[in-house]
Amino acid sequence: MMQLLRWIFLGLFAFGLWTGMYGGAILALLMWGIICYANGVFAEQDRLHARSIAGARPCQGPTSDALLDHECECMADKL
Repeated sequence: MMQLLRWIFLGLFAFGLWTGMYGGAILALLMWGIICYANGVFAEQDRLHARSIAGARPCQGPTSDALLDHECECMADKL
């Protein structure tokens, strides 16, 4: 998706230069730069999250264990 946005803004930059709308072309070029920068920041955050302990998923037990942990009066047996 980010690659598509990069190509779109580069296309808008070229279109702005071709039609003589230099303000729009500069804005499109700035957005392209922001997207490139954000892509690098997001990749770094993903890499750090994958290495951290918080990124590890705990093993999930069966559903019956979760139901027993959160049992309340309305779910109790009426026998």
